[in-house]
Amino acid sequence: MHRRLWDRAKTISAAMLLQSQNATGQVGVLTGCDQLIHLNAPPLAVGEKPINIDDYVRGCDKLPGIAKRLIDDDGNLICARFLFTPAD
Repeated sequence: MHRRLWDRAKTISAAMLLQSQNATGQVGVLTGCDQLIHLNAPPLAVGEKPINIDDYVRGCDKLPGIAKRLIDDDGNLICARFLFTPAD
């Protein structure tokens, strides 16, 4: 019984990874791989647990700060690549 639960967890994890790769691939096809900017969150601190997908409270607490750091670090690249011409 315990083995089956472990196998299901590995299957779900693999499916989530494949879905993420598929979404990235689709964006590359639509926009061109040279226009794709993939921002990754920094690695977790030692002892810090990942945010569970259903942990709304912790996600609301942690994710906005992570997003702000990513934009602070890479915002100029995004601006130069995508926001150089005003939209009509």
